Amino acid sequence: MALMLYHQWARALSDEAWSEFLAGTPIDGHIPPPLPPEDFQRAWTGNAGMREAVAFCRLLKDTLASAGYNLNPHSRALEIGVGWGRVYRALLRETPQIIGVDPVARCIELCRQALPSGHFEMIPPEPPYRFADHSFDLVYLYSVFSHLNEPQFLAVLRDAARVVRPGGFIVFTTLSPTPAVMQQCGFPEAWQEEADAGRFLYVPTGGGELMPAEVWGWVHLSPPYLQRVLADFPLRLLAYQPARIKQAFAVVQRDGGSA
Repeated sequence: MALMLYHQWARALSDEAWSEFLAGTPIDGHIPPPLPPEDFQRAWTGNAGMREAVAFCRLLKDTLASAGYNLNPHSRALEIGVGWGRVYRALLRETPQIIGVDPVARCIELCRQALPSGHFEMIPPEPPYRFADHSFDLVYLYSVFSHLNEPQFLAVLRDAARVVRPGGFIVFTTLSPTPAVMQQCGFPEAWQEEADAGRFLYVPTGGGELMPAEVWGWVHLSPPYLQRVLADFPLRLLAYQPARIKQAFAVVQRDGGSA
């Protein structure tokens, strides 16, 4: 099914029906795109299925609408760190104009196999990316800023700020700041004081050949940290939800223009 057909047909579905369809349940003769093997899903994202992606997209859509911008078929979106495409699939109900990028060749291969009419590209491990300035209304990253070290985070944020249009949005997640999550991920006991002081919290772990421990680990970005860092960018923190979904959810808006 072409992306525009997915978009047009899915608009009439409830969140629950859309989630079930994407998880593999045919509806009204429509066949969902194939999912990767469940063990691959769990290895890549920590769980399997589509509910987490659907919840993220629902919160994204509602938060942007509250800011005066409604996603629509003309909205241009870029997903950095598309993985096997779970958020990309979920967001197709809102707009078919999405480019998904990832530095891992296997991920791009899986996305292209599942959605041959989709737009997926390899990117280098570090920006800048090939896209022109102000190309997108929305740039989003799910569980990317939960892992990148500070220089990598700042580099990706800088390029996202470059390619999003004035008045456009950058939406991302980071680790949820709950005692259980922070303890499980190995943060020191004083993590809350560090977060409140606006420091970058990072526990190196590594995550494969392209993601050694000096680059990849567990990350929590607190509101005080983001407020401090964003002062050096043409961006402002629009929303921060620490516990609405599995990870903390943040939206920043680029200065200039209108939503």
